[in-house]
Amino acid sequence: MQLTTSAAEVVSSAIKMAGHFFFSAFGQTPPLLPLVQDPRSATPLISKVYDIVKGDTTKPDETKHPKMPSTPPLITGEMSNADTEKAAHYWTQFNVQMNYYNMQLADFNCKLSAWTDGNSQAMGIFNRALDIGIWDQVKDMTAAATWTWLGDHYAKSSITELLEHFRYIKDYWFA
Repeated sequence: MQLTTSAAEVVSSAIKMAGHFFFSAFGQTPPLLPLVQDPRSATPLISKVYDIVKGDTTKPDETKHPKMPSTPPLITGEMSNADTEKAAHYWTQFNVQMNYYNMQLADFNCKLSAWTDGNSQAMGIFNRALDIGIWDQVKDMTAAATWTWLGDHYAKSSITELLEHFRYIKDYWFA
């Protein structure tokens, strides 16, 4: 008999058994949902959102939006041959510049779209995770600004942590 159990299944079943033991030890019924879900399902979402929340991926700067080249003069039948050749040369340069502009514009729009998509997903996660009162305060921010704001307002040491540190210092230095 050959066992074909993956390491993830072993860990998942061990955690489920530990969870059932924990709940039964305290006289509670175990949860109906599994304690461990497939980690592959959340990986693309987390990897896309992580850099945006962390602030590594930022919104493309609007001042770096590519500028469209200026249009050369139109070639008309009233132009002399020298002017027509000069205008044709300008139009050739214009076509080359337009191709380059279109490539830059596509790249800029791709970066902006990727950032907007990731920021929207991150803000959606915050929307589901935060209380409505907190969400109303951060819903107009970007994901990175929201994360910083949450850290500034809620990542503070509690009084019990401070007392524990004081007790450690007192016992260590005055013992």
